[in-house]
Amino acid sequence: MTIAIIGLGVTGLSFVQYCLERDLACAVYDTRDEPPGLHELRVLAPQIPLLKLEPAMVLNVTQVFLSPGVSQYHPTIAAAVALGIEVIGDVELFVREVNAPIIAITGTNGKSTVTTLVGEMAQKAGFKVGVGGNLGHAVLSFLQEPRHDLYVLELSSFQLERLTSLKNHYSTILNVTPDHLDRYPQGLAQYVAAKQLIYPHSQGMVYNRADPYTTPQVQVAQMSSFGLDEPQSGHWGVRVQNNKTYLAYGELCILDLDEMHLKGWHQVANALAALALGHQAGFSIESMCLVLKTFTGLPHRCTLVHQQDALTWINDSKGTNIGATLAAIEGLASVDSKIVLIAGGDGKGADFRLLRNVVKQHVRALVLLGKDANKLEEALGDLVLCQRVVDLTAAIPACIRFAKRNDKIVLSPACASTDMFRNFEERGGVFEAAVKAYYKKAPDFGHD
Repeated sequence: MTIAIIGLGVTGLSFVQYCLERDLACAVYDTRDEPPGLHELRVLAPQIPLLKLEPAMVLNVTQVFLSPGVSQYHPTIAAAVALGIEVIGDVELFVREVNAPIIAITGTNGKSTVTTLVGEMAQKAGFKVGVGGNLGHAVLSFLQEPRHDLYVLELSSFQLERLTSLKNHYSTILNVTPDHLDRYPQGLAQYVAAKQLIYPHSQGMVYNRADPYTTPQVQVAQMSSFGLDEPQSGHWGVRVQNNKTYLAYGELCILDLDEMHLKGWHQVANALAALALGHQAGFSIESMCLVLKTFTGLPHRCTLVHQQDALTWINDSKGTNIGATLAAIEGLASVDSKIVLIAGGDGKGADFRLLRNVVKQHVRALVLLGKDANKLEEALGDLVLCQRVVDLTAAIPACIRFAKRNDKIVLSPACASTDMFRNFEERGGVFEAAVKAYYKKAPDFGHD
């Protein structure tokens, strides 16, 4: 039996480790000559070849382990499926071997924050929990550790596509906005269908009542929703009482928003989703609120970088799609100031016109860079002033020229980073370094 591991990187290396531990013959295939993880592969298993991904490959394999970075519509993968060769992902391999409860989380935006929150809530509730998936910890690496009481997994649409054995205890789709349309030839409906694959066989489901794409197509006993309106009994939302705004469960007000470190309405929605999942899993409301009082958020997600000269700089490099940037703008908007937005990169086929309403209402100017800067300017340039720059270092003084007193300058690109950077983390790090370097050598301008 010969296994083809398609795509190296973090997931590909976890496939290699899986095969080595089970003495399974395998080879790695990639479209790149020097993919990420190549050095680690040479150290871990120098005997395993790295080969070019070509359709003829399928003649020599009996099973395909597919990394999520490679489309299931790639001609080689399609050829394997046509021949009846099993094509599976890392999460499928994982769930076949694990009996512990799983909380599964997907959505276009917010899933890393919610996954991390639920993981911390589980720890506070006394569970030995494994947190991973699309977030940091490759799921197959859990098989090398002592078994956990509970797993909290962030799952992308690409991971969900290859799942047949997932039987979550609790699942959610947080939201769905256009993303990865370059990977879905049939458009948004196909992307939504991939997200909906998280719900079958779940004992409990949590959905966003403001987003019909998240509504489960099946009914189970444990179903609850979250939203930013007042919730009905058994659901989660927001209530105003005595001039204070609270996270609420039905009519019960449980936490004043001022007690949360997370700021912005998109983060309120994330907190409500985490509460709903944790409540279904049996965590106490008191312990979950303790987490919300101390959780400061994840890096590169609306993170404060610097405040000076009456300007606030925000790093939202994780804003890799339109929905994330919409949420960031709306969450950071203020009645007494505007946003200078740094955007651009690889738009993945998205329609930037979906940003027009929030840009018109909340954005003072656009500073654009990267592969699809021209498309952003074509879609939005009639609404606000635009300037294209060659890199993030050049973006800093451009933003300074546009900004007025109390404005927020926000990196939220609405695009992937891979046209200019290794990943969104590198992009965010370069932005933060550029801001700090600018203020080290720049005079105090003092905005009027």
